[in-house]
Amino acid sequence: MMRVLCFLSLLTLGACAVRADQYWIAWEGTELPEVQGPWLRSLGYGGAKRTINNGILTYDSLHNINIWDYSYIERQRKIDPGPGEMFVMEWRLRVRKVIGDADPTTSVASDEAWMVGFAYAEDRIFSVFENFLEIPIEPGRMHEYRLLSTDMRAYDLFIDGGLVRRGAFSKRITSSYVGWGDGVQGAASLHEWDYFRFGVIPEPATGVSLAVPFLACVVGANRRVSP
Repeated sequence: MMRVLCFLSLLTLGACAVRADQYWIAWEGTELPEVQGPWLRSLGYGGAKRTINNGILTYDSLHNINIWDYSYIERQRKIDPGPGEMFVMEWRLRVRKVIGDADPTTSVASDEAWMVGFAYAEDRIFSVFENFLEIPIEPGRMHEYRLLSTDMRAYDLFIDGGLVRRGAFSKRITSSYVGWGDGVQGAASLHEWDYFRFGVIPEPATGVSLAVPFLACVVGANRRVSP
């Protein structure tokens, strides 16, 4: 059985403050996340081999299943949307190969420590804190993901523009946190990121189509997904 200890843990990076409680942070693939900040990097066993080519950041950890290597931000109670606002997180990712169950991860924790985390295999994603619920994806291609929430308790997840999951955040310990990258210790992978963006914007008046740019866990007896 998979066991989870939580890390869950995004490039021209820019933050755009519309009001005191609205913001936008976007990594667009021009530099490594920690080079531009405010992203921080957590890694173990030397980290993955990382390269950027034509705006795509590639992680290669196939040489060592013990590696983890992810980017994260802690915003000190400045994650959540207010009334009439929406939290948006979006990313574009291709998983080329995984040794193990899953290796790349994305995660977000609210200011009140409610969390959603996903781990990725070649042909599916897992909602880590929803009993490892599986969502199938087409293997071998880039997929566009978008997570929306108005209250950081429930979320809608879209893949390639289609709604695939209406789920719930899970109460954890980590708060005000966003992370992504090679997040599972005990698995290895080759995966590519085009962009990672998140922020709080005005809630759309109708519908959910947005025209905006927008784990450490242990999985298994010796598997840790970072925060």
